[in-house]
Amino acid sequence: MPKQGIYKISGNTKPKVGELATYRIDEWYPATPMHKRNPALVTWHLFKKVNGKFVPTTIKKVGVSSFTFNTNAYKDTFRVEAYLHSPEERAPMALEVQPQPNDIPKINKVELKYIDDTPGTVFSFTEKLVAEASCMNLEGQYLMFTLWEDDATDSGHNNSNQSIENKRAKVINGTARAEFMLTKALMRKAMEGEINPQQMEFYVTVEYYAHKKHATNNVNINTPAELRTPAGQPQPQQPTPQPQQPAPPPPQQPQQPQQPTPSPNPTPVPDPVSAHGQAHNTQPATPPPSGGVSPTTVNPVKIEELLDAYFAKKEYTKQTGEEDGTHTYTFGGSKSGNKTSTAEEKNKVAQTILNKIKDSLKAQKKYTTLEIIAASLTAQAYGKDTANEKTVTFKTFKLGVDFKKVDSAPLDEKLYLVARTMLLEGKQVTISIKEKDGLIKGAPDSLLPVLEITEEQMEQKTPAGQAVPGTEKTVFTGTVKDNIVKIPIHLRPKSEDELKQWKDKISKGKEDGTYTYTFGSTTNITNETQKASIAKVILANAQKGNAKNPKIENGKTSSEEEIKKVLEIKNYSEGNTITFKLLKNVPEFLYLHAKAQGEKQHDKEFLKKEGAYFQIGKKCDCEARVRAFIRMLRVGEGTGEIIKSYDRKQKKIIYIPHDFQRGYTIAFAGNIITDLSTHPQLIYKGKNDKQGSSAAGAYQVMRYTWWELSGFEVVKKKKTGKYFEERDLLKKYKIPDYTPESQDKICIALMQKQREDLLGKIIANKIREAIQQDACYIWASLPETETESHYFYNGSRQPATPLTTCIEHYDQFLQEELKGNTNLHLKEGFLKDFGVKCCNEGEESSGVCPDDRSQCFEYSDVVSSPKLNNQSDNVNKNRWHRTKRYNSTHPNGYYHTGTDILASSGTAVKSMMCGTVSDLVKTFSANEYRENSLGNYIVIKSKDKNGNDVYIKYCHLDEVSVIKNQKVKHGDTIGKSGSTGNAASVYKNGKLIHGINPIYRHIHIEAATSSSFGATRIDPEQFMKTKFDETTKGNPK
Repeated sequence: MPKQGIYKISGNTKPKVGELATYRIDEWYPATPMHKRNPALVTWHLFKKVNGKFVPTTIKKVGVSSFTFNTNAYKDTFRVEAYLHSPEERAPMALEVQPQPNDIPKINKVELKYIDDTPGTVFSFTEKLVAEASCMNLEGQYLMFTLWEDDATDSGHNNSNQSIENKRAKVINGTARAEFMLTKALMRKAMEGEINPQQMEFYVTVEYYAHKKHATNNVNINTPAELRTPAGQPQPQQPTPQPQQPAPPPPQQPQQPQQPTPSPNPTPVPDPVSAHGQAHNTQPATPPPSGGVSPTTVNPVKIEELLDAYFAKKEYTKQTGEEDGTHTYTFGGSKSGNKTSTAEEKNKVAQTILNKIKDSLKAQKKYTTLEIIAASLTAQAYGKDTANEKTVTFKTFKLGVDFKKVDSAPLDEKLYLVARTMLLEGKQVTISIKEKDGLIKGAPDSLLPVLEITEEQMEQKTPAGQAVPGTEKTVFTGTVKDNIVKIPIHLRPKSEDELKQWKDKISKGKEDGTYTYTFGSTTNITNETQKASIAKVILANAQKGNAKNPKIENGKTSSEEEIKKVLEIKNYSEGNTITFKLLKNVPEFLYLHAKAQGEKQHDKEFLKKEGAYFQIGKKCDCEARVRAFIRMLRVGEGTGEIIKSYDRKQKKIIYIPHDFQRGYTIAFAGNIITDLSTHPQLIYKGKNDKQGSSAAGAYQVMRYTWWELSGFEVVKKKKTGKYFEERDLLKKYKIPDYTPESQDKICIALMQKQREDLLGKIIANKIREAIQQDACYIWASLPETETESHYFYNGSRQPATPLTTCIEHYDQFLQEELKGNTNLHLKEGFLKDFGVKCCNEGEESSGVCPDDRSQCFEYSDVVSSPKLNNQSDNVNKNRWHRTKRYNSTHPNGYYHTGTDILASSGTAVKSMMCGTVSDLVKTFSANEYRENSLGNYIVIKSKDKNGNDVYIKYCHLDEVSVIKNQKVKHGDTIGKSGSTGNAASVYKNGKLIHGINPIYRHIHIEAATSSSFGATRIDPEQFMKTKFDETTKGNPK
């Protein structure tokens, strides 16, 4: 039988120690079938020469052809061999390798020791651990030691593991030492719900701490090859900079600030090194050795604790590694755009596929990884113009349950009360909900009674006309299992009337003083109707300061009900007064009181501090999103807290720490700005640069952009001398100079001036669209495609920060901003200064639908007792993106663009959300057929519970009973269902020739994030009160 497998490999036979060496497959045996010529199936094995003979080492990798030889490897000779089945132990399928010494800075090894300096790998949770790093060429430098839990299934460092503690240490006489208290590790395990906190695998990584001011959680771990997860192994996706070549200096473009070019020769950075060990709760502290020093220990007591309590939602986000079927992806483009012959091309195509499918997989509680997809791309190219490579199939994995902490939710929401414990397994924990200020119950620290429900009731809707399920309680009890208690609740009282009262109290706010109103003329009140009318007039006058009455101070208001309470049925003369209560709109904050009885009584309060309270309603995160976006774009501009640099060893772009505040004083080509009283307005030139640039500051603003912002007319990048005050944005937004705060404000002004939709997209969390449709036109470092700029240089598009990297940076910065950690100089309320409205004009939402119908918190059904259209054998064909439909014009299948709800002609159609009618068509008569037509329809624009823009389209109507720009509330009738467009029923000789059978008449409902619908469509069922299961029958839950 002819041989199959690898015939020839190539690569560096004299790699330097400490540097990554990658080897390649050059030829396969001719008899090797194409389906076996998959690099992901190849074993790469390292052999070491001992006594003149090569013997196998334990370093064997499948699908990974890179090796890093350690410091002393130059003393030995090795052989690298690639094979499918077994090694042949000869050339050309094997290479003899002789590593060479290296003089770059290096961390040689890390050892774990007890406090008395004796080596150790097994420690007690109650003693100190010493990590000692031996170094080369790093004298006087600082290293960062990080203690990690080792929860990943593979060996070595994995970004899915969690860091416990960081320590910084200086290298003295070639050695750096850091001490860790392992009690923190035990508490972290319990916090994460570890089943058995008696023992723990851990390790310590050490890396070069090049920038003293850099925040630890911004350091990217550059894991040595031996510690990396093999390709094809599922693992959680972590922010990892994508390889790209350094961008050349961008050309000068109108309104296009330039960025400093990264240095081509950065200081070498030594690879991190790690050491592993175990900690046991039952392990005794290390006894002192004979003549040695006694270890420092904590009192050896059993550590039981009530660690945390919070509100949570159940989400399927935990990556389990458990296989759950496959996914087949169909390529829409041609093979020229989907080449996969190299590893770089595979990763690029795999990333594109992952971006397109990850949301739909998540909806199915599944996921896959970049490595899995890349390993499945075995052909040279894919596309609709290929013979057999139109699709690719790869494994998917099951997402597990996680109870994610939430800091806000509207009334009537279903949540979990969660408590985390340590060594309290099987014990009972009681949790009470308390008000901070007592808006609902009337006194601070009042117990708030809400409903305890079952797991089944979490997913069920309340049947019409029946009582709300659940038991009203003020104290909730649960049993600890796997260090966690989780109790499902419904955030509301039992009574509908009381729920309405709660909402009214939250909406009105807290009593805060009184207001005295003076009648300016005789006013006669003879009945309750007149009293209500006069109360409305008085409230309007007081709010606006009319009729010679003072204006109610900012931040306060009152209500018609409060004014009606003090009005009497009588005649009021000019000069008479009434005094009524003022209300201040304040958030309704809650905290938790938890108790547990173990060997001692545990009694603690959680969430009870500023910034930690749970809020009923939605906290405004608009400014946090904008700040995170600004920090993200600064990374690309070379002025952020991390910046791009080129790693010569790995030959790729990496991100290294950078002085964020220094970015405000950086001009083009690394020049320093010394005067921040105004924009420098100078042309800076770099080495061998004849053209130069005026780009300056944190946002690399050009001088001609500064002139335009100052109100001057600019033609061909030159001032004409004409000034227009109405164009002077610096004056309008009170930007007097070029200080850090002013530069941050200029960034906002640029967004508003040049791309008016940009801020809105950021606030609506449409980050991809914000980058690719708007921000990339202002900053050349941001991508218009996945990896390329909008701007060209020497006839080709400039490289840009990859879109995936931009989004990873944004997500990282957003988490910091939501915690109140920012490096920017923008003051709270800056969006209001720029006239940007968010979260009901900056006021925190109460979770109650506002009277102006601008946002909706309580969704409705489009008809009573809705049912899905059962026209086919599977109702999921009539739902958004569930099951594909097939016909002669769509042999590869297509998804339905909305969800069809059955409704006979003439059924009242209700608006699912509060909002404004933005578009409608009402030209069709009943049963008027038109091919591929939606017939009469209504589009209503709203904001969902999270403040995101939503457009809902109701189609095939017989009657439209609203007008354009009319405001509607959820549950309002907007028309009648019917049979227009392609949902009509046209018969000839008693046979249906066009349209549908009348028994399947329905309302076709679509949802989208923009008025154009198209690619912005989303699942409309998330805005329906009734939820349906995913069976072929689509039963209401």
